[in-house]
Amino acid sequence: MEQLKLNGFSKFVAFLLIAVIIISVVVFAAKGNEAPQNQPESGKVGTLSDKTDENKDGNDKNSTDDSPPPSTDTGNGESDTPSDENGTVPEKPIILNKLTGLEIAESELTSTAFGVIIDPSSPTYGLSFADIAIEFPTETGDSRMLVYSSDKETIWKIGSLLPTRKYISSVAGHFGGIIVGYGSDDKISYTMGNSSSELDISKHSDCYYVENESYIYTNENLITIAHNRTHLSSALHPYKDAPFAFSSGIYSAGIVGAESIVIPFSDTNKTAFSYNSSTGEYNYGKNGSICIDMLSGDEISYTNVFILFANSTTYENASASQLVIDTDGGGKGYYFTKGKLTEFVWSVNEKGELQFKNLMGNVLEVNTGSSYIAY
Repeated sequence: MEQLKLNGFSKFVAFLLIAVIIISVVVFAAKGNEAPQNQPESGKVGTLSDKTDENKDGNDKNSTDDSPPPSTDTGNGESDTPSDENGTVPEKPIILNKLTGLEIAESELTSTAFGVIIDPSSPTYGLSFADIAIEFPTETGDSRMLVYSSDKETIWKIGSLLPTRKYISSVAGHFGGIIVGYGSDDKISYTMGNSSSELDISKHSDCYYVENESYIYTNENLITIAHNRTHLSSALHPYKDAPFAFSSGIYSAGIVGAESIVIPFSDTNKTAFSYNSSTGEYNYGKNGSICIDMLSGDEISYTNVFILFANSTTYENASASQLVIDTDGGGKGYYFTKGKLTEFVWSVNEKGELQFKNLMGNVLEVNTGSSYIAY
């Protein structure tokens, strides 16, 4: 009987022992399957054993690396790091010449614009470098030309210089710059606008030289000397806006067949243009001959040619007579470019600005490049 009780107790103890072992195994297995917090699973990208793609694009939010981003030094000591908040490198602004619409260097923007009054019938120097040239008639049948250039460093000889007149100075006021002439020969008193930026070379004998006992010439250095002596401020006389607007593309409107132009200032003084389709410009000529720039050896040519019709009066007294052009009254105009003709209207507004408008009343669009204007 006691043996039976012992066997029953042994079985009970064995059962408890087996149960404890089973429970321990289950609990241990359950704990073994719990992944540690924030511990990456084995075999996936980002574990300690595989970091090939970790922070590849530098945008890992959990990264605690405070080191600076890779340098964008181009090798010349200057960083290409974008300066704006969007990471975009700002483009350098394009600076355009106000009279030609062509791109210029930043240094040219602050340089002095010079307008020089010359005799277009004499040998011309530097005329091929002109931004714009304006030709005026006189009472003798001759003409005078006001030539603007922002590239005066290339013009080491300019001439033959002539005196200015009030109506020439009035037009010069529309374009700005410092006007260089050999004196002034207004013979008759009349009311007309005048420019306060004139440089009279004749007042300085060492600022010009004479060739062939008649032709008066100067150069950049001599102009600079005279300019400094007169204390004219370059900053006060920059180029003003042109009276026209530049087309964003090639302006090709107008009446076809305008390939030859003749402007008869007199029977002995005729300016002529012939269109060169290969260059897209009009070659400038005088009295049947194409004019050559004696400085560069190039044919003188212009992209745009304008003819302005203006009222004029001849004043006379006992000793002299003088033609005076009304450069403020406005009138009709012809515009030539690319072998075509466009009519327009010119005027001077209340601000004293010269304006060219098409027949629809909008600012006349023209091609970029040099221009010639004849009154």
